[in-house]
Amino acid sequence: MGGYHEEQYFDQSIGDILRHDVCKINCRVTSPELERDLKAYLAERSDRVVNAPFDPVMFEITDVACNKGESVAWLAGYYGIAEDEVAVYGDGGNDIAMLKRFRHSYATKNGSDAAKAAASATIGSCMAHAVPKHMLATMRKQNSRTIIE
Repeated sequence: MGGYHEEQYFDQSIGDILRHDVCKINCRVTSPELERDLKAYLAERSDRVVNAPFDPVMFEITDVACNKGESVAWLAGYYGIAEDEVAVYGDGGNDIAMLKRFRHSYATKNGSDAAKAAASATIGSCMAHAVPKHMLATMRKQNSRTIIE
């Protein structure tokens, strides 16, 4: 137990997990039997929870209504930013709802096929710092526009 935030818990048994109000569970499953059982559990509760991992060997289980797309949309609305002014970047299953939601969505070329299909465009590899490079290029392009009134 512990971690950077007091509300995060690590290395918990299944019993420990079930005693908490859980927002998200991330885990790596090393047993084929446990993986089968988890997938069956998720299939039976697909109306309540979803598995959207960032990596195929992981499970990232969250409430079906909780995703990055909803979170970013809420944050943009809170700050008065229109959704068509938001740019998002992702590379895995946990990014798909967000990539699908926003017009300016970018997946890295080393991202999952599902993330690339969900995004409006694919940029370079995250290993080559494609995301910050794309952000800087976009800001430079927008700052060079001339407004004629």
